[in-house]
Amino acid sequence: MLKLLTLICTMAAVVLSGQAAALELPNPKRGFWWGERAQEEQPVTEETADKAPDLPAPPLRLSDFTPEELWTMPPSEFSELVEKFSHQAIQFPTEENAYAYLALNDISRRKALEFTNITSFVSQRYPEFSPGYDHPTNVPGRQSLLARQAQERQDVISSAANEFGLLYFHDPSCSACVAQEGILQFFNRKYPSWGIRPVNIRMEPYAAAQFGVQRTPTIIAVHLQSDEWLPVTNGAESLDNIEERLFWTIRYLRGETNPQNFGDFQYQQQRDQNRNHDLFERYQYIQNQSSRSNP
Repeated sequence: MLKLLTLICTMAAVVLSGQAAALELPNPKRGFWWGERAQEEQPVTEETADKAPDLPAPPLRLSDFTPEELWTMPPSEFSELVEKFSHQAIQFPTEENAYAYLALNDISRRKALEFTNITSFVSQRYPEFSPGYDHPTNVPGRQSLLARQAQERQDVISSAANEFGLLYFHDPSCSACVAQEGILQFFNRKYPSWGIRPVNIRMEPYAAAQFGVQRTPTIIAVHLQSDEWLPVTNGAESLDNIEERLFWTIRYLRGETNPQNFGDFQYQQQRDQNRNHDLFERYQYIQNQSSRSNP
């Protein structure tokens, strides 16, 4: 009996102590005086700060610009303005927005036409800018130009017979070499003073290695005085192509051209020597005329 009472009292004490612990009474000894530190406020950063919502941009209106402003606006600014009006018309497809977009496109079209007209006038008035000046497109002009170029090619090739020689690399098993040899016979008849040395790459592999020949037929032009050389053809080519490339090769190895004007003819080089000076001289004349008419 005594043990039972002792057990009951012990359990009651445990329950009462747990309830007392659960009930937290306010501690009067709080604050800086009693050594308590205040919690620091977290600084407000750009990530934590509430960003102000972006206000919608005011709508674009064509009436915000004068006709003179739109007509004389720099092209880069005008293109940007057209794009903005286009986006606005797509986002808000109203009659006003569509009309403004089409009006700007109309201005752009008329400005482009104005530019086309003035460039056509200037190129017609000053023939140095005319496309037909260098590259005629009409039949008579084209025939005359081609005849002039063909004559210059033939003259240069004929005059270089004692300065250059041709190495013709071939292979007995090469079917294209048969066709190329027939074309070279035509070349020899047209330019009998030219020397052509056949090189069989099977019999003379060292020669093919020296000139970097990897396929046949290959024709290489050699400058006899300097021993400099340049490939003319790589593969079977027509007589016209052989003449054209040999003409370029001769002029290059003679030092008359460089890689930048490799394909130019003599008449083109002579004409272009003072071209920049002539263009600026003409421009100064036009500038002076404009100053007199618009004081």
